[in-house]
Amino acid sequence: MTGLAPLGSVWDLFSLARRQLVLSSRAFYFPCQLPANAQFVGPVLDDPAWASDAGWTEPGGEGPLVLVAMSPTFQDHAQCLQRIIDALGTLPVRGVVTAGPAIKVEDLVAPANVSVMAAAPHTLVMGRAALVATHGGHGTVMKALAAGRPLVVQHHGRDQADNAVRVSARGAGKAVPRRVQRGCGRAEPAACRRRGVSPPASAPCTWSAGRRRTSKRAVAAAPTGLRWDHG
Repeated sequence: MTGLAPLGSVWDLFSLARRQLVLSSRAFYFPCQLPANAQFVGPVLDDPAWASDAGWTEPGGEGPLVLVAMSPTFQDHAQCLQRIIDALGTLPVRGVVTAGPAIKVEDLVAPANVSVMAAAPHTLVMGRAALVATHGGHGTVMKALAAGRPLVVQHHGRDQADNAVRVSARGAGKAVPRRVQRGCGRAEPAACRRRGVSPPASAPCTWSAGRRRTSKRAVAAAPTGLRWDHG
């Protein structure tokens, strides 16, 4: 566009907006001073159409249900996903793994107690799950917090390391350190579990959350108090 004065950075562009709506929970963030034109309005918890339209039937069995939800976009995480699947195969759990659009289901090898599918409605699955293992994307983390489910975060990049720190600081789950991620090969899932990759999926979890609505489609679940009690 012509006739407009140049800006020094993209942040200057944001400052010119009449209103910035932060689609997250203030309680999830560390204390900060937002610009005068910005405000938290709560996270978007809707499942994307490609996931909400997918059917899902809870797998049979008696073990606790563990949802594994990594990035829907490519982050070179196929081997990471396979290592998690291998580890779940050694545990008395029922695993549900959503590969997402970036990973082909046929490229993953799953044991009998792990179901691998391209997509599933995470909101529905989290209602039944005992634990959510994820890359730490904001959307998945917010849905797990709103559902009151503990998290294991194996962050890859982008905002995910920051989200992992916040999850740990709030007592809402556990972040897998990079040194553990690098040291876990497919041949040693048991050793990885001892080092913190797979905590007990049956750990009891209690949650205190304040909810508020943001829009008709963006269901607002903005936690105001977070607590993970385990023993």
